[in-house]
Amino acid sequence: MNDIDNVLDSAYCRCIYNKEEKAEKHLYRWKSWEGNTPFAPVYDVPIWLDDIDSSLLEPLVQCMIENNHGNYRQYWKEYNIFKWEYPCLKLLREEIYRIYKDYMEALHLQPERPESLWIKGWAVCLEEGEEIEQHCHAYHENSYLSANISFASGTTTDYVIPHLSSYYGFWRCQNKKGRVTMFPAWVEHSVEPVKERRYSIGLDLFDFNTMDYISNNRDPNDREQNTILEAIQLA
Repeated sequence: MNDIDNVLDSAYCRCIYNKEEKAEKHLYRWKSWEGNTPFAPVYDVPIWLDDIDSSLLEPLVQCMIENNHGNYRQYWKEYNIFKWEYPCLKLLREEIYRIYKDYMEALHLQPERPESLWIKGWAVCLEEGEEIEQHCHAYHENSYLSANISFASGTTTDYVIPHLSSYYGFWRCQNKKGRVTMFPAWVEHSVEPVKERRYSIGLDLFDFNTMDYISNNRDPNDREQNTILEAIQLA
C-alpha cells in the first residue's frame, strides 16, 4: 500500500507538492481533481511549514512556564496567550504574519492586512505519556486558519486528509524546534503519547467575516463565540 505522501500528484489528487528551494518553507497540498459529476469528491488541504526566528524559542518557553498555563485541557478557552505582556509574543505575532503572507502567496491568494486578522493562542505542555486526541479547531462556514508551533524535536502531529486518510493513513508531520505548521482550521489532527515533556503553542487566526458574524449574531451563552472574542488584532 502506498503511504499518503505517495498519492500526491497521482490519480487520487493533483498538483500537489511544492517545495521551495530556499529556507525551510514547504507547501503540502492534497487537492481533488475537478469533478465531472455533481457527486465527485471535493477537497483541498493545503498545509504550510515554516520556522520562526530561533532567538524567540527560549523566551517563549519561559513565558509559558512563568504563567503556568500548560494545562490546556482546562484553560485554553479562557485566555489568549497573545494578551500577555512579553516582547517575545509581540515579535511572534510579526513572525506569524510573515508566515501567513508566504502561505497565501504560495496558494496565489491575496493575504489580509494584519489589522484585518485576529489571533488567539494558548500554551500546551504535554507530560510523558500524554497525548492530544483527534480534533479540529473550527468546522463551519466562517472557518479560517489554525497553526501550531513546536518547541521540541522528535514528536509528530498527525493530520487527517479527507477520504485519503481512510485508505493511506494520517499525514505525519515531523515536529522540530521552531517549526510552524499552518492549515485550514477544519483539518483534524492529533498528537500521539509523548516520551518526554513537550511544549507547544496552538493558535487560531480569524478574518473579518468571523468577527462580523459574531457581532451580528451574538449569543452570550455560546462558549465558542466567547472563546473567539478573546482574540486580538494581529497588528
